[in-house]
Order: sequence, then C-alpha cells, then structure tokens
Amino acid sequence: MSSPVYQTMSISTIPYRVELAADAINNISANTFLGIGKGSEWTSNDADIISPNQSIDYTNQVRRDLVALKKIYASDCSLVVQRVDWVANTIYTSYSNTVDMYATTEIVNANGTVNVNTGTTIINGVNTTFQLDYSNNDILTFSGDGVYVLPEFREIINVVSNTQMIVNASFSSAYVANTPMKVVDYAPYYANDFYVRNSFDQVFVCLSNNFGVESTDMPKISLGGQLPSNPYIIAADGYLWKYLYTMSGGMKQLFFTSEWMPVMEDSTVELAATNGRLDVIQIIDGGTGYNNSAAEFNAPILNVIGDGTGANLTAQVDANGTIYGINILNGGAGYTTATITANTGVTGTGAIIQAVIGPQGGWGSNAATELGATNMMISVTLDDTENDTIPTDDALGDFFSYRQISLIDSPVLTATSNVANSINYDLTTVIQMSSNSPFAMQDVVYQSPNPPYDLANATFTAYVIYFDYTFQELHINNIKGTFSTALPLYDANNSKISATAFNFTSPVIDIFSGNLNFIENREAITRSPGQTENIKIILQF
Repeated sequence: MSSPVYQTMSISTIPYRVELAADAINNISANTFLGIGKGSEWTSNDADIISPNQSIDYTNQVRRDLVALKKIYASDCSLVVQRVDWVANTIYTSYSNTVDMYATTEIVNANGTVNVNTGTTIINGVNTTFQLDYSNNDILTFSGDGVYVLPEFREIINVVSNTQMIVNASFSSAYVANTPMKVVDYAPYYANDFYVRNSFDQVFVCLSNNFGVESTDMPKISLGGQLPSNPYIIAADGYLWKYLYTMSGGMKQLFFTSEWMPVMEDSTVELAATNGRLDVIQIIDGGTGYNNSAAEFNAPILNVIGDGTGANLTAQVDANGTIYGINILNGGAGYTTATITANTGVTGTGAIIQAVIGPQGGWGSNAATELGATNMMISVTLDDTENDTIPTDDALGDFFSYRQISLIDSPVLTATSNVANSINYDLTTVIQMSSNSPFAMQDVVYQSPNPPYDLANATFTAYVIYFDYTFQELHINNIKGTFSTALPLYDANNSKISATAFNFTSPVIDIFSGNLNFIENREAITRSPGQTENIKIILQF
C-alpha cells in the first residue's frame, strides 16, 4: 500500500519577516565585522567573477583570502524598501484589506531578441531595452516556451547599453530567444505601487486612488498645512495619501540608492495612530432614494456594525437620494471588520458602502510593517587605510584591489579567545625582511628545501598583499605550508627575485573563527591614497 501524498501551502508573514530584519540589525551591531578580501584576480583578465558557494573548501578559502575587518555598528544598518518615486500621470494602487499588497513580481520579460553565444560573457540584443528592464546585480536565466533551457544562472555585471550587457561568467551554450527572463534574487519588487516618495523625501501610502485615476498632484505636507498626524491628506486629483515619515539627510546619504530607500519612524505619526480606526470609507454604489430623496450634507442615515466601537458616520446625499460622500465624525477604534448600511427611508435602495480596514495598530503606527520592509541594508564606508589595516598603494606604484566582501560574526582573538571588539583589524601575516622587499602586490612567494627556485617542492607559499617600506614588513595572506625563519623567499612570478625573511607574525584574529554569514564576489575595487568608498549589502528576510 502506497503512502499518501500531502500537499501544503505556507507563507511567512510580513510582520514576522520585518521583525527578523529588525532583529538582524540588533545582532549585527553586536559583534559583526565587514570582511575585505580576495586581492588576487578572478581570472587572467579579471573579468569572469566566480559565483560563491557554501562548500567547506570554498568558505575556508574565503577566510584565507581575508585582508582586513571593520566593525559594523547599528548606525551602519537600516530597514529598507524598494524605492518608488512619485511620477505624474501614474495610477497608483489603493491600499485594500482584501488584497495581498506585498505580492512580488519575480520574472520580467525583456523586449526584442536576445543573442547568447557559447564561451562569452556578452549578451547582445536587437530592439531591446536592457537599461530599462535590467540593473547591475540582477540574476538572469533563460526560457523557451516556459521551459528553462540553460541550467546556470548569470549575474549582470554591467548594463552597457540598451543592446548589450556583461554577465559574470561565460555561457556554456548558445541561445537566441525573445524571452530572456530576469529573476529577482534579493529585492522584493512589489507588484502593487501602493506607496511613494516625493521630491521632498516624504513617504506616503496610497489609501485611495479615486477609483483608478492618474495621479497628477504630488502628495506633500508642509508647515501650516495638513499635519503628519492627520488620517490622510486629500490631493487635488482626489487621491487620499497617508503620510508616514520624511527621510533625514544622513539616512538618505547612507541608505538611498536607485533601487532602495530607508524606512524611518515619525513619532508624531505613531502617537496619532489608532488601532482599528475607520479612516477610509468607499462608496461602491451610492444608490438612490435615501434620506427621502432630500439633499443633505450631513444626513445621519448610516449604521456601522462590527467588532470595534465608537464609529460615527454621516452621509452626503443629493436631491435624488444618492449618497455621494461620507463624513467620518469619529472613526472609532478596534475594528477588524465593519459592515456599513444606510437607512432606506421611504424609497432608498442599492447603496454599497465599504469600510477599508487598516493594519494592526493603525496607519503610521509601524511604517516598516506597513511598507513591507523585509530587507535590511548595511552601509559601511572605508576611509583611506582604515587605521593602517587596508592598503592603498606601495612604494613601487602598485595599487591594492579587493574583490570579495563578507560578514563575519564574533571572530575571536588568537591569544585569548575573547571575541574581537576593536574597530579595525589587519588580517595579514607579517614577515620581517632583512632589507627592502623586491616583491610586488599580487606576487606569490615561496620557500623551498631545494633552492633556488624549486616551486614544485615548495614547503611554504603565500600571496603578497603589500610591503611596508617604513618598517620593512611584508604583508601576506593565503598561506600554505610552514614558514622557516631566516630562509630566503622566492618569487614564483620571477625566478630572479629572492630575499631573506625572518620573524613571522600571525594576525591577532583567528581567521577561521566566527560565523561566516555572507559572501559577495565583485568586480575589483582599486584603492588609492585618501580614497573612500561606500559598501552596501542587502540582506533579505
């Protein structure tokens, strides 16, 4: 007898995922570090970025390639949502308590014809709009008649033009089709544009789009105007917008990109929120004959039946007895369901009036949950040498490049096993040299029991990060084998170069300690003296 097969359907709710993202910020700001690594090129031309994986060998190699750590603080983290700018003549989606506002769109068809050749990282298109359809770091796969025909995914490294893109690895087979597919891999692109950011960095939720008209009046609040605590503002185009918060300049600088915007709190809005208050009432059909067909702006003919209390509504009725407006004298509180009926009078009939039930806590009580902020951004700035832990250049005129970033939680000090807690750590091993080093960045150095120049039987190899000419110190990583004091080091790239080395000093951090929580491989970032760069990482929950 065969076993029964059970089918299940499940979903992780938005509030829970937002809570996970918020908890992650608290955890990261405790003892998490940004790792900088991979000084060596990906390939001979450094173009084909290798996709990371979670094998033990690979993750151990990530640790060997580390150059430096920088501590991450709570101020380096923020909940973020997909950036949606208000654009005139756009129809925005009204919030509805009967619709999943957080449904995501994961696959987007491109325009035109796309050509992929074997052994290349270039995607060419004819009549395509790559710059409109795709962004750097999007993940691609391909389909034919709905069936995926290429087994591997590709990451977009550069959208060169509307007809050409560069991906991170060569394709294994050729493909021509009209339906290249963009698979959204970390960003929840919500199918419903139910919130916007205006040109003043104010963020609003659309509570009503006036039954589907184009938005022509940008929502905004100003001093002396409608207050942030109001249930909503009424735009000239009939839209109802709920103000949530305004991005500060500092948060915008750190967490605002072409795809993302930070989520913040406004205490005035939060304090004014009322759980279960009826803020928006929709007239689906105004009916006829109500209030005995007598026009009145404030007709007390509406009844609210639900699980809340205190709601008090009156109707705006025209001479035909049609209800054309609702006055909310009191939105009440505690409603999770509400049925609104109109007294029929003598002939009144046909009115359909619906209450829009807001989120738990009321609009504005929790902007992160209301916008669906299930992602967090880490934004860390690297400034010059970061207290002499990340090199920029050396005396030979070479500039340091790195290609890999990571997140490492609770690494420990080698000497004490205590959890690291300083701002910066140099993770290179230092070898004191007898004289100025002839070795350049990206050289491979080695020792051999059968000198000179017997790389095949090397007992020690390492990768050169840089040489400190002030202290005659060679900084290396990716060490294999055992170093021998006072023996010469040879250059694997140039058999004519060697130098005497002694006094081998390991980094103060155990590079194999702590949890490796995130790996991202990138194009080379080349550093020069005085340079700063901002690194942004998106984590999805």
